[in-house]
Amino acid sequence: MRVAWTEKALDELSDLYVMLSLIEQDAMAKSVAGINRQLADNPDAVGESHTPWVRVWFVAGLLLRFDIGPAEQKVTVYEVSRVRPRKR
Repeated sequence: MRVAWTEKALDELSDLYVMLSLIEQDAMAKSVAGINRQLADNPDAVGESHTPWVRVWFVAGLLLRFDIGPAEQKVTVYEVSRVRPRKR
C-alpha cells in the first residue's frame, strides 16, 4: 500500500521533531521510516481498530491515527502526538 501523511500530521511530527536533541532526531527519523514500512506492508496488523478503517497505533513514543483505504490501496496518517510514559 501507499502511505501518505496529511499536512496536519506532518506539521505535528515536525513540531515534535524540532524539540528533540540531534540524537533523538536521528532515532525519530529511523522510527518514522520503520513506521512507513510497516504501514505499507500490512496496516491491518498494527494498532487497534476504532472503526472498520480507522486505526490508532502507539509506536516509538508516538500515537498515530490513520485510516486504511483498501480501494485506493492507501494508508493515510492524519494525526500524530507524543505519548509520555505514565508516572508511577
